Amino acid sequence: MPGWLVVWVMSWVLSAFLAVARMATWLAQYGGGLFSRVLLLSPFYEPSASETPSWKIPLLRNLYGRNILPDSFTGSNLSYRALGKYIIIAKNYKSDLKAPGLKYVGVVTSENDTAIDKNLAVNIPKQMAAASGAKFQYYSIPASFGIGHDIVALNQDEVKKHADKLYPFYLDMYEGKDRSI
Repeated sequence: MPGWLVVWVMSWVLSAFLAVARMATWLAQYGGGLFSRVLLLSPFYEPSASETPSWKIPLLRNLYGRNILPDSFTGSNLSYRALGKYIIIAKNYKSDLKAPGLKYVGVVTSENDTAIDKNLAVNIPKQMAAASGAKFQYYSIPASFGIGHDIVALNQDEVKKHADKLYPFYLDMYEGKDRSI
């Protein structure tokens, strides 16, 4: 698949699904070598402590993720039920995080992203790359860009403003090229 098409598909998918990077991590591990490279944009493995304190994570997983409680939303309009289901997916990662056939893992976050746990956003993919013998690259979009969690959504003014820099950069990251914005 051409790289430009990958970036276009990612922008469409990421604007439709909050935690597609979490699924990509799972698919890389269980896809039987289907993926040789993954680019994870703002990977949402768990919400940041400012969104959801860590003591609530098991409650989210068990009460909302298993549909015991009706859905409700955080102050920034995140669905507790969706968060609970994402946490269930992460609990099903391989314990060693090994992804057969994986050769490259790239991660891009934003300094202004307050929605995700940034330590997990970097460390889970980094450990998966190490366990798989894959190259790992990480980049954080500077705060000066004014971009939060939605780093590909063209309906965000700041993303649209910097799209001519961001989208080619995402493609280069996917291809494993060393560069910054």
